[in-house]
Formats: sequence, structure tokens, C-alpha cells
Amino acid sequence: MKKILTLIFPLTITLYGASFDCMKANSNVEKIICSDNGLSVLDENLSKAFKEAVKSTNDKNRLKNEQFTWLKKRNECKDSSCLYEAYTIQLKYLKNKVQTPFSTTQKALTRPALMSETLYTDTYYSQAPSDSLVWAKALLGLNISGFAPHIESNTWTECNYKSGLMTLREIQSQSGKDKTYLKLWAENQNRVFSACEGGPEDDVIPIQPVGKLPQRAQGDFLYQLGSWNFYRKDYVAAMENYKEVEKLNDSPQRPMAAYMVVRTLAYQNHAEEAYHKIGEILADPSLQSIHDIARNYRFVIMSNMRSFNLELTPELAMEHLNWLQKIVRLSAENIEQPEKSFTEQKDALAQFNVYFAPYAPDGKGVDWWLTSYEPEGPRMRAVKALASQNPLIDWMQAKWAYNVFNYDWLWSLHQQDNPYWEQNRHIVTHALTQWKKTKDGSWLQIAIQRVHPKDDLASKILSDAEPYLNSAWKNETPEYRIWLFDLWNNAVRIRLGRDEIDKADALIFGHWDYFEKELLYFPESMEYSYRRDDVRRVLNKTLQWLIYTGRIQNARSLLDGIQKKLPNEFNQWKSLLATTPDESVSVAILTDFYRYEFYKYDNDDKVWREMIELLPFQMLYSMTTDDRIKREYRGMIARTLFTRAVLLRYDNDQIDKYAALAAKLNPSIRESLLASVAGHNRDKYIAFLLKMPRFRPALYLEYADDPERKGEEKGIRLDAIDVYNHNDNNWWCRFDEEMFKKRIFNAMVIVPNDNNILSFHTRNTIEDQSRRGELEPYLDNQQKLLNNHPYMAFIDKKEIEALENIPLGPQYLSEAVIKREMESGLAKTAEDQNERAANLNRAVRTTRYGCNRNCLHGEYSKKAYDLLHERYEDTPWAKATPYWFK
Repeated sequence: MKKILTLIFPLTITLYGASFDCMKANSNVEKIICSDNGLSVLDENLSKAFKEAVKSTNDKNRLKNEQFTWLKKRNECKDSSCLYEAYTIQLKYLKNKVQTPFSTTQKALTRPALMSETLYTDTYYSQAPSDSLVWAKALLGLNISGFAPHIESNTWTECNYKSGLMTLREIQSQSGKDKTYLKLWAENQNRVFSACEGGPEDDVIPIQPVGKLPQRAQGDFLYQLGSWNFYRKDYVAAMENYKEVEKLNDSPQRPMAAYMVVRTLAYQNHAEEAYHKIGEILADPSLQSIHDIARNYRFVIMSNMRSFNLELTPELAMEHLNWLQKIVRLSAENIEQPEKSFTEQKDALAQFNVYFAPYAPDGKGVDWWLTSYEPEGPRMRAVKALASQNPLIDWMQAKWAYNVFNYDWLWSLHQQDNPYWEQNRHIVTHALTQWKKTKDGSWLQIAIQRVHPKDDLASKILSDAEPYLNSAWKNETPEYRIWLFDLWNNAVRIRLGRDEIDKADALIFGHWDYFEKELLYFPESMEYSYRRDDVRRVLNKTLQWLIYTGRIQNARSLLDGIQKKLPNEFNQWKSLLATTPDESVSVAILTDFYRYEFYKYDNDDKVWREMIELLPFQMLYSMTTDDRIKREYRGMIARTLFTRAVLLRYDNDQIDKYAALAAKLNPSIRESLLASVAGHNRDKYIAFLLKMPRFRPALYLEYADDPERKGEEKGIRLDAIDVYNHNDNNWWCRFDEEMFKKRIFNAMVIVPNDNNILSFHTRNTIEDQSRRGELEPYLDNQQKLLNNHPYMAFIDKKEIEALENIPLGPQYLSEAVIKREMESGLAKTAEDQNERAANLNRAVRTTRYGCNRNCLHGEYSKKAYDLLHERYEDTPWAKATPYWFK
């Protein structure tokens, strides 16, 4: 080992030759290696092993990444012992990576040709082979000396094998029987692909062809050399090669070389230059063959500006927006290539999203492009500049501008002093001016979508729009159908807002069949071939409006008309707008088929799920025997009935009756439940409830689950603790009639949906007293509806009072266990001792996982804990109970 002596400060250190120059050792790790003979040897050996492994492996990039990761970990070492361990492990790993032949004495064999490789696919292919596999088979067919395929997988790769195959076929057709140049070109191209894939020859440079060559040879070679350099990330050399090819007007590779100049510029972080280069390509008819991919690369650049380190200048923003608006227009070019054009349209529309701002970022002005506002961002500045000259840009910005009616019709009743309404009117006025000037219906659509019902302009807009709803049409375009639907949808909204309920009703039922059965069927080529729910959304919004504004009779009349046409839909409204007790719970008897089938609308049972909490015993019992109700609901109701019977101390016959019912509907706990009631022993009832957190006097159907479900989606076990929902899904909280009435109101309440401009934080309205004033009249309308609801006739005040007197679960069960323990004295048998210790353990557990809403459990939790440890200290139950809980 060569030793190098050097003087550093006043110390003389012996430096041993490692795999790197010890004279340049900077890091602490390098200095330790250079000063330790054994580590220096290991470092040299590891360097050699790594080079051998790289030569041997089929996945060089992966091995290099692994080595880089190891180096980072090695550099975290602080001393030589850590380094010795790191080097020893990595050296062993790399040596295992080196692929050795099966036998050192085995005779080298020539790879045989296979007739099956001359087929495009054989019988065992389940899908088309990848381009890389086809390329490998094509080269095997050329009988190139020494060629062996390097195929990682049959998956997509970024290396352009398809282009290589096309050029191969082109040269093949030009060469005839003479395959000399074809083989030279194919060998060079394989080196290009190897550089791209990190294959065995990734560092073998393409060879300049010599001899008698076709005219295209110089351009082919320079393009291959450029691509080899490009894939090896030598972008300067690649650029020189591609530009040389661009000068060869007769080279078939000239178009692709121009495209690769674009990519190379982008990878050199000259993205704006690349963008303008694409413009030159698109203007050059001789480069027509790459126009499509060049256009697509424009989208790539503008979608990945940060990756390409591109700063968007005002000029570039304007140029790109101008180009986008040309791309999306119907033209002879996109008529000829519909699939390509559709893809480009989607890309363009995605990039419009970052141009057309819904409002100004500082003041949230929605009419910003129509005012003196000067945007800071280059995209918004481009929109503002072009909108005054280009009707399409003007219309698209009006379409993108924030519209609160897209979030909720109810906003027309609120915050009339908000600046939004004046800005919105500005857009409506602008749209009407353009409509009058151009007679383009898109501007009438903008106006009717945005106008406030109480605005004087609404009358003019309705008089212009409604005649189109009554005109005959046949086989119209999807755009025209959606336009008509928007006119109808917003005409209903405006009539409601102007208190013209009869006219809104006439619009709905006068055009129902027109839209439901005819207008909203679209060609199958569209993403949504049938927008059937659009009509239902209008019906839903209309019902919400009528209830919100206190027009309950109008809402019932509308619902009656809806359900004559859609008998199995909108049942959640039937429950809310009921006029008889039976109607109020009718949604409960919807089978799963009618409640959840995808084409049934507004059948959510959330209001009924809250109403059921206050229903009397007998009504709940009748529901458990009605198989039209969901099984998990019936199982939960049966558990609640049994729990109430126990807690309210019903007689033994009643308890047996409800135990049998619960066992039938919850077969997974059948044996343990029936065993707990067999002797009519109250201690056994308590012991059972201690084991079963899901048994409670209130239902909370939102936690309904099917414990009998099998397979991967198996339901939650009834003895399992819900660690997330302590209050309502484990041992119960106190029954509270007023709380349940609030829950019913919150389930049924209708308030405007919040949006980015107008907001009450409406889902917290009841608690948010500061904003309640404006909503008060509308909330009062709904409170009156609830107070007068026929459902109230079901409530049994005595039964509710009895339920409210039951203590919360942890208290009730813990005190029962403590009382038994104090009254019974010490356990006399091992079995009794185990049972009583288990109950004390479970009592403490209820105080940890049971209801903790506005309560403290410390007194009885500690008492149960103390009894457990005083009397049964040696039991597993005591050892499993290290704490008590407040």
C-alpha cells in the first residue's frame, strides 16, 4: 500500500491510498479512511467491486442510486468502527451482485435463433408487446453479430422506440437486399436506446459509418449522436448535433432534430426560447410531420414552468393565451383529426383555468376585467388586454367569473349590501350589451345565470329567454340543449326570487318531459351521455327555496307533483313535509334498493334517523319486524329496546321478549345475550352490558353497522370499543330530549351554502349569534315546521322522562358493580372471584372509553379501581388495570 506523508498543522499524519485522492480529503469520513490502512484497503476493494457489479447488472441506474444512498449513510459515521461495519456489509452486497457464469469451464455458446422470435406475438401473449420488445426482436432478425436483447419489462418507456422502428422500416424499404447500412444504423440506434435505458452499452458511443453509404447517412448519424448525448445529459453536445442535422434539408431526420432542439432547450432551462422555437416549427410547412408533438410540448412547458425554471413574462403570457384560444376553435385541422383535437382541447381548457381568474385576488372583484383594475399577474393582464379585442376571451372570462348562484340560489335573499352584487350587475349589463349587439345566445346565457331576481334587468332577460323554451327544436347539438336547460333552470330561479311561485311551477311542470325525456339525452361520445340528475337538482333547489321562505303548502304541492312522476324518489322531503304521522316515518320503510340505487334521487333518511330517537317503544318494536327496513337498523333498534327494558326495569317477560328479538337480529351475540337473561339475575344483565359498548338506550343510527357482514368488509364487533366516538357509540350518555330535537332541526335545516365571497359560516349558524340576525326569519320558518310536525304526536312524554332519568352508562354500570361488591362481601369461589374482578375491570374501562360529554367519572372510577386492587390484586384483571380515570 503506497503511503503518502503530508504535514497538516504541527501533526504528521500517515495517509494511505484509498479509491480517492487523499490529498483532497475534505470530510471527516474521508480523513478517517485515509488515516486507516484497513479502511483504505476496504475502500479500494469496494470501488473495484462496484465497477464489476455495474458491468454485470442489467439495471445500472438502480445500482448507482443504491450506491449513492449507501454513501450518504456512510458519511453519517463518526468513527472507524462504524465505517468498518458499513464497508463490510456493502462489499458483501456488491460481490453478490456480480453475475458469474454457471461454470468456469463451460464452453461459450452462440445464442441460437428462434423461429418463434420472427412472429409478432406467440400464443402466450396476453397483450401487445412493448415497442422495446419489438425493437429487440427486429434486431435479432438482422443477425447483428454479438447483439443480445436487453429487456427490463414489457412496459412503457420514455425512450422513443416507436420512432426507431419507423426509421428502421424506412431504411429497410430503401435498402432493398443490401442490409449493410441498415445493420450499421441499427447498431448505433441500439446504443442510443442503451444510453436512454441505462443498459449494458450506455457508455458506448455511436460509430461514424464509413464506406459506400446512402445520402441520408450523415443526418442519421448526427441525429443518433445527438440523442446519445441527450440521454447522457450532455445537452451542449446534443444541441450542436441536432442543429447540424437541421441544416441538412434533405435529411429525413431534420424534423425530429428540430423537435429535439426544443426539448434540449427546455432541459437546459431555456424554456421560453423552446416555446418560441415551437412557434417557428408550427409556421414551417416542411416540418408538418412534427407539428402535433411540438404543439403538445408547448402544453408540457406551460404546465411545468417550475420544472423548466420558466419565468412567465407578460409577452409570453399574451402569446400563449392567444395560441390557446386558436387551439380551442373549430377548424379544418381539428375536423380532420378529432381524437387529437379533443386531447388538445382538454389540455387547453386545463390551462385556461390558470388564466381566467374567478375574481381579483386582492379585492375579490368579480368584474375585474371590465374595470380600471390593473392586475399584477401576467396571465390576468393578458386576459384583460385580449378581452377588449377578442369576443371569445371576453365570453370565457365572463363564464369563469365567480357566480354565487352556482353555490346556492338562497344567496339572493342575503347580504344585499355586499359589493359583489354591484360587480355582478356590471357583468350582467355587459352580457346584455353583447347579446343585443351580436345576438350570440352565449351572452344571454351569462346574463340569465347571474342576474339577481329583484334586479330590473331580470324582466328584460326573462322576456328574451323564455320564448326559446317554447320554441320547437329537433336533433339539436349538445351545446344548444345545455343552453336551453340553463335558460330554464335560471328562469325557475328568477321566478321564485320574484315571488312568482305559480310561474315557477308552470315552468317546471310545463317543460318536465321536454327536459327529462328528450333534451338531456346526449350523444354517447360525450363524457356524460345522459344528464338526468340536472332536472332533479332544479327540483331539489326549488323545494329548498320554498321551505326556506316558509311556503310550506307550495312545497307540499310541488312534492306531490314530483312524486307522481317519480314515485320512488324525493322521499326525504316526504318525511320532512309530512301531513300525517305515518308519512313522517315513511322513508324508514324504503328498502335499500329504493334508498340507495344510483338512479334514485333525494332518498336520504338523515332526518328520520334523528326523529327515530324520540319514537315510543311500541313503534320501534314494529320497525324491527318490518323487513323493508335496513337489517343493520333493525339490529340496532332491537339492541336499544333490550337495553331500555333492562334500564327501565321492565318485568322478566318483557326483558325475555326483547332479548329474544335482539338475539335474532344480532346472531353473533345470540348465545351470550340469552345466557345473560336465563336466570333473570340483574347482576348478569349488568355484566352483559359491561361487555357490550354498543348496547344503549339511544340509537344514533349514523353509527349503524352490520356486525353479521362477512368477508373483507366484515362489520364491527358489538363487543369492540369505538376509540373515536366515545360519547355516542360506546357506553351511553344521558338521554336528552332537547338535544335530540336540536339534532332533528340540524338535520332538516336549510341554510345557504358557504362560498368564497358570501358566507355566514352557515353550518354553525345556531351557535354563531353574531350572524344569526339576517337568517333569523328563515330559521324561524323551519323551526315552526318542526314544532308543528305530525311526528310530534308520536312522542310519549312519560317514556322520555323515564329515559332522561337514567344515569350515563359509565356511572350506571360502575355504581351497580360497586354496589354488588360492597353488599356481597368477599368472593368465595375462584369462579366468583374471576367474574367480580372482570366486572370491576370493565367498570373502570367504561370510564375510559364511555361517555365523557360534560361529566366527570373520577369518584366511581377510582372506587372500582381500589376495590379491584384491594380484593383481587393477584388476578390478571387487576394487572390489566393500572389506572383509573377522571
